[in-house]
Amino acid sequence: MGKKEDIGRIAEQRIVALYGQAKKTTDGELSHAYISLLRNISKHNRKRIPPQIKNAFCKSCDRMFSKSGSSTRLSSSRGYLSVKCGYCGKERHIFYKG
Repeated sequence: MGKKEDIGRIAEQRIVALYGQAKKTTDGELSHAYISLLRNISKHNRKRIPPQIKNAFCKSCDRMFSKSGSSTRLSSSRGYLSVKCGYCGKERHIFYKG
């Protein structure tokens, strides 16, 4: 393996590990820091964030969607799930195959 492949593999492992830490913690600020770092690693190394991780946080404020703070709506006619961030109020559409 070359150096680029090793760096890419390490970046992917760190993205998954940081998401796991952000999910486990109960401190909102620490979770925010983990998600911000996760996104920076992804941008710097040009690695895609897996969809199950990408759909778990708000793109505009880097906060995890919580069950208590976020609101969710299903639009079956248009084929997407609408999630509203409980922190910044931005709405995100997550498309699905239906």
